[in-house]
Amino acid sequence: MILGLTGGIATGKSTVAEFFREKKIPVICADTIAREITEKQEILDEISVEFGKEMIVDGKLNRKKMREYIFVDINRVKKLNEITHPPIIEKIKEEINKNKENPILVVDIPLLFEGNYEFLVEKILLITCKKEIQLLRVQNRDSVSLESAKNIISKQMSLDEKEKKSDFLIENSGTKEELYEEIEKFLIKISWGIPQLIFINNIYLFFKNLFGSRGTVPSSVLFLNSNPKLFVALATISLVLLM
Repeated sequence: MILGLTGGIATGKSTVAEFFREKKIPVICADTIAREITEKQEILDEISVEFGKEMIVDGKLNRKKMREYIFVDINRVKKLNEITHPPIIEKIKEEINKNKENPILVVDIPLLFEGNYEFLVEKILLITCKKEIQLLRVQNRDSVSLESAKNIISKQMSLDEKEKKSDFLIENSGTKEELYEEIEKFLIKISWGIPQLIFINNIYLFFKNLFGSRGTVPSSVLFLNSNPKLFVALATISLVLLM
């Protein structure tokens, strides 16, 4: 499953992504890819021509100045997206192809709906929280007033709208421990238990490493990886025989 991970600002999406990584579930981060793309000279040149040379300082994009400039005009946002989105999408596709053999692959995209990235994933998990909690977190995180926090949040699609477009929802208005419990429940729901998921990944990686040095991974191993219950059954039998 290619799972799109998204949320609103300060809802805890990054914490969820880190949890997945700790459980050995691969996570592709769109923010990291976007940052890498905007460091490429050809992209910087296009930005400089479109928005002015002052957006580039010491050969790098002045992100703060860029945000301040484009967010006052939706047409500026659209123009920046025209420059950056195609290479970002291509890179995400490339990373998905590299990792598509995993039972679950997470694609972390903060502005998944706003950027129309839904086509890249199979299912969407939304991390949300109560509105008053979100406001408080933004105030504390960015050291801004209540009005400024409201303004920052208003720049994104509302959580209610995102919920309508999502397949799964995790509420994160409590503690980190409570959030982790909710993620565990979610993984059980979609993959019949995280221990089995980790087991599948580890067994698959073992075979991949074993055969990888000799060439391509046998088609039988790829077939088993796409049929996790059968994979676990056969792997368990093998382990018993080796004991």
